[in-house]
Amino acid sequence: MKLLLTSGGLRNQTLIDALLDLAQLPTGRLKVAFIPTALNTEPGDKGWVVDQMMVLRAMGIGQLDIVDISALPKEIWLPRLSEANIIFVNGGNATHLMHCFNESGLTLEIPRLLQDRVYVGVSAGSYVVTPDLRFNSDNVPEVLDGLKLVNFGLQAHMNSPKFPLAKTEQVVKERVRKMKCPYVVYGLDDQMAIKVDGDRVEVVGEGSYLKLDPVP
Repeated sequence: MKLLLTSGGLRNQTLIDALLDLAQLPTGRLKVAFIPTALNTEPGDKGWVVDQMMVLRAMGIGQLDIVDISALPKEIWLPRLSEANIIFVNGGNATHLMHCFNESGLTLEIPRLLQDRVYVGVSAGSYVVTPDLRFNSDNVPEVLDGLKLVNFGLQAHMNSPKFPLAKTEQVVKERVRKMKCPYVVYGLDDQMAIKVDGDRVEVVGEGSYLKLDPVP
């Protein structure tokens, strides 16, 4: 299984290179299925979404398809995801995104799809592959199970003033401690990602990160 779990998307050349290394294809042959579903409940400016699409286009990818799993029946979205060789799951509200994964049936399909495709997550899109969604910033009382595709957690947007729950490294450390998290947690700023290639897990990017041990 190949995954690139970013905090803020493809923000630098190191992250782009990591994606290309996972894909092992010329950029012109890359077909990206872009899932925007997590942003559907988020108000305000969506320029950051357009920015990610522009990065993908600037890379010279062969196809960029937008596939909203909450707006389409399975018989439409599944063939389009199957046609892609990169499934790019955008950020937004992780709880909403996880509900849509479960309700659409993508939760059941994703392990098979990722046998021969690369998964790219941005924030919420990264949270949903972890054991659970406890580190999201959705301000909801429920903590949903994730897809459990990896055995570690992550805290996105570390050192970002836009996300008070992760605004400093010390805040991230304290949040992990209070939650008594039973697995390793990576704190990532928006220039960083976790690259998973089979059994190999590597932190990549051009920013800063934390690796925090489980809390008993």
